[in-house]
Amino acid sequence: MSIQGFITYFLLLIIAWVLLHYLLIWMEKKGWVYYRQKSRGSGAGNALQELNGLLSSTPKSVMERPYEQQEEDKADDDGNRTH
Repeated sequence: MSIQGFITYFLLLIIAWVLLHYLLIWMEKKGWVYYRQKSRGSGAGNALQELNGLLSSTPKSVMERPYEQQEEDKADDDGNRTH
């Protein structure tokens, strides 16, 4: 490959990058994507974080279960059945 071919491909890559940049800015103004501005906290990212929180076992979730079980047992001892 000659130096002229390399320069040509390099310039085409830069032009494509700039066009993609302007396309993404236009799409952001339409509200379709978040490109340069910070996300407002909605979308698939938050849903995936919540799912990860549900699937991962943390000490807090392990510690909460016995307390919930105690509350259910206490309700059964008082005669307040929820069934």
